[in-house]
Amino acid sequence: MVRFPAIDNPPLRTALESDGFWLGRLPEEALPAKDWQLLQEESRQLPPDDYARDAGRHRTFNVYTLECLPDDTASLEAVAADIAYRQDAEFNPELGNISRTYPASRVLRPDNAALTEILGRTAPAFAALCGSATFRVHAHHIRYRARPGRPARNSPAGYHRDGERFISVHLLGRDSVVGGANRIADNAEGEIAEFTLALPGDCFVIDDDRVLHAVDEIAVQPGRLSGTRDILLIDYVPRP
Repeated sequence: MVRFPAIDNPPLRTALESDGFWLGRLPEEALPAKDWQLLQEESRQLPPDDYARDAGRHRTFNVYTLECLPDDTASLEAVAADIAYRQDAEFNPELGNISRTYPASRVLRPDNAALTEILGRTAPAFAALCGSATFRVHAHHIRYRARPGRPARNSPAGYHRDGERFISVHLLGRDSVVGGANRIADNAEGEIAEFTLALPGDCFVIDDDRVLHAVDEIAVQPGRLSGTRDILLIDYVPRP
């Protein structure tokens, strides 16, 4: 188990309360160079997503228990690496009701400073909004790789919910691709915002109960043999 500072983020909390999402960047000190670089390097070695071979995705999956403590710290403990990821078909018509097992990241240990900085700067706002101090946390390290004539895409396509209360998405890298815009919508699929994470460290956070989200597929830039978009997607499930 690892303990680390839990820092209140009023702009994040206010944006989630009013709009259901927040777009921005974490402070540079929240991106420790060594551990952030380890994540970026691991992006080049991620195993293929065997559940979506035609989607151009590679990924790992890690599970933790996160607790926000009264002394403005938080604790993080890894959960067994062989736990499957499962979504209801209501949230993922393409891969719903399938227990998907992915290799765990070797980099995303509980003591990874990039991970704990992200959690420490987001979880207090989540706890204040939902009234729970304990979360099941899923960390998805994903590479989308596009090739000529073979775009890379998300599952599911189009507006959807993930079925986990809070979600944060952090760009690790983007190279030789076009597309990949993120879109946020209300419950009637009326678009609220569209943006593209362009620089490492760009991120957004959503309250999955409040808004829908989607990400466009990416295509390789003309004249290039491949292009990539690497993200760390973290979802947070409140526990009683």
